[in-house]
Amino acid sequence: MVFRVAADVAVEEPDRPDGPLAIVDSSGARGADGLAGSRGMDGSFGGGDGSRGGDAGPAYVGADAGAIRVELVSVGGFAASLTGEYSRGGERVSVDQRIRFDRSGQLEFRANGGAGGNGGRGGDGGAGGTGRAGSDATRYSSGSDGGRGGDGGNGGSGSHGARGGAGGAIVLRTSERDTHLLVLVHRECFGGVGGRAGFNGAGGPGGSGGSGGSSYSWTETEHYTDSQGQSQTRTTHHSNSGGSRGPSGSAGYSGSAVLRPGATGSVGSFAIEVVDALGATQRYPDRYDVAVLGFQHDNENRDGVYEPEEKVIVSRIAVKNVGAMPTPAFHDIVIGVVEAGWVDADESKLLTLPTALEPGQTHVFERETLEFSLHGHEPKAPGEPLGERETIRLFAAIPAANRRFGAFESTLDPKTGAITVRFPVEVSAIESLYSLAQGQATRVRFRLSNVALSALGRGSPGGREFGVRFRLAGGELYDGEVRVFDAQGARARLDVGWSDVITVIDPQAHRDFELVIAVAPDARPYTSARFELAAELAWLDDPKTARPVHLRDLTVRVGQPFSRTPADVLLLVNNRTDRHELAAWQQVFGELGLSHTLWDASLEGSVDVLAKDAPFSLAVVLDYEMDTASGATSASELVASERVHALTKKMGVLYVGDHRVLTRQTLAAGR
Repeated sequence: MVFRVAADVAVEEPDRPDGPLAIVDSSGARGADGLAGSRGMDGSFGGGDGSRGGDAGPAYVGADAGAIRVELVSVGGFAASLTGEYSRGGERVSVDQRIRFDRSGQLEFRANGGAGGNGGRGGDGGAGGTGRAGSDATRYSSGSDGGRGGDGGNGGSGSHGARGGAGGAIVLRTSERDTHLLVLVHRECFGGVGGRAGFNGAGGPGGSGGSGGSSYSWTETEHYTDSQGQSQTRTTHHSNSGGSRGPSGSAGYSGSAVLRPGATGSVGSFAIEVVDALGATQRYPDRYDVAVLGFQHDNENRDGVYEPEEKVIVSRIAVKNVGAMPTPAFHDIVIGVVEAGWVDADESKLLTLPTALEPGQTHVFERETLEFSLHGHEPKAPGEPLGERETIRLFAAIPAANRRFGAFESTLDPKTGAITVRFPVEVSAIESLYSLAQGQATRVRFRLSNVALSALGRGSPGGREFGVRFRLAGGELYDGEVRVFDAQGARARLDVGWSDVITVIDPQAHRDFELVIAVAPDARPYTSARFELAAELAWLDDPKTARPVHLRDLTVRVGQPFSRTPADVLLLVNNRTDRHELAAWQQVFGELGLSHTLWDASLEGSVDVLAKDAPFSLAVVLDYEMDTASGATSASELVASERVHALTKKMGVLYVGDHRVLTRQTLAAGR
């Protein structure tokens, strides 16, 4: 019976704020699977054949989806009414709902064909019966052979997978003033998937042959008188053989049906009917959609460097209607910049597409632009220059529908919006010695670079302050124990630091600097001074006030020259060994009654002392990272494995530090 029932549309589920706004589902039911065939009967005892397995029952086709016909009308604010009806399983269901779209979610219309049932499995053939047993031997006859086992029954045929149901027809009607609501719609009208093919039944096993009859044995006793006249007894043994086991029956054949999966059901249809003010109706196969094809971008001062806190301009944005109907004529589609990562965008600053953009039509914003700023950055620690990758992303939205287009950037080349956030100035790594003996000095070299396409400095067209500063930032040495001199030999005050303000530096040019650090003759051994080198650049909106934008550091330690005197222990130290660690080792040696001397690998530059006949019983290598002109390395890297092998024949070598290095050197020595 056909009748009307209340709508079962799920609307505004309070426990699922991210769920669908509503669901209208006319999808067909899944077809039933084919029933498995019955197993064949086993053969009776005495060699009866097994019977054939039963054939599987047919699978059933998926039900066709019903039709959906509804109308979507705006009722003000973020609300709309959804009315109409759909059919399912021979019933017509009415729809009359009020939808709110001030939250996420979609209006889902589903008219998918039901999946076809899977084919059934044929029944297995019955097992053949055991053959009859042979008769036992007697005194007068041999035993007989067992009978042949029965043949197994053949397997039954499986059944084909069933066809999927056809997708249904969805018709969505709205007025030309309400086409903005179509961005809320998600629809499906797929054909049902066909069922899997079934399986043929397996043939039953053949029955075992019957057992042969048992053999029979007996004896006969004879009394006689021999040639000497004596009475004698003679026993004779006799037997009749038993029978052999009978042959087994043949296995049955598996089912031979050629089985096919079900076909996918035909795809349904979707149509949008738009009614204009005069009552005329225009029909479309799908809704509108927009995609960004490309855009250009540049930083505000056009120096080629996307700098923190700088404004970025996005221009010549090309947007295409990739849908099947015109974009809304009475509601705007807007374009904006996505705020994420480094991008500090005001998402209320938007561009508006022309209304009623035809399918396939492209609009390029020739004069209008979008702007955003990059977030600020302050270097917290010394290291490499800032160089963070970022991507400018755009969005398209219909404010009246409270929705963005989900695939707006799906066809855009990701390189289109790729930028690197950095400052236009950088300072190189510092070249210097890292360990100095009392009374020694080292040259300090570094390079300051302008990586931008425009000049910098107070004398440049922009007048932007630009310079470099080198100052004492920590350590145990005080002014007097360590001193800094500029290239002309003038001493710099460490509490203020040495600095140089660049009048002007050309685009993509650099300037090299050289200073001198000297350690006083009375400086305390294994104390250090930590210096900080800063590239300074004025703010974009305050070109006269400079601040650090890139930091490097340098630690110089006071070492102790090697003294070639006989000692029990040679302690190998480096520029990262501090006086507290050294004091701890010296205490250990003292408690053990061992004399020691020091070799500073950073100060002496190598470990050649170990290549000679040094009067030591033990070498202790403090094997953690140390600084060299080519970068950080471990002290053990300065000692060739061949040398370690030679040394171990004369003295002990103890590595204190990374266990991986210890393993490597132990293996080298073991060769």
